[in-house]
Amino acid sequence: GIIQKIVDIHKVKHVACFGLRLTHVPSGDIHWLHPDMGVSHVREKYEQNRPQDEWR
Repeated sequence: GIIQKIVDIHKVKHVACFGLRLTHVPSGDIHWLHPDMGVSHVREKYEQNRPQDEWR
């Protein structure tokens, strides 16, 4: 998933303590991504109803 790729690149030692948060700026909605979630799943789930440029 996305998180595993990031921790591998940055050689994070305590992977279980690492998370990735996705924020929809206009509404303030916040979602914590599951460690096994891949890029295609994130795009499908979160960009379906809201444009990509509204997410941070």
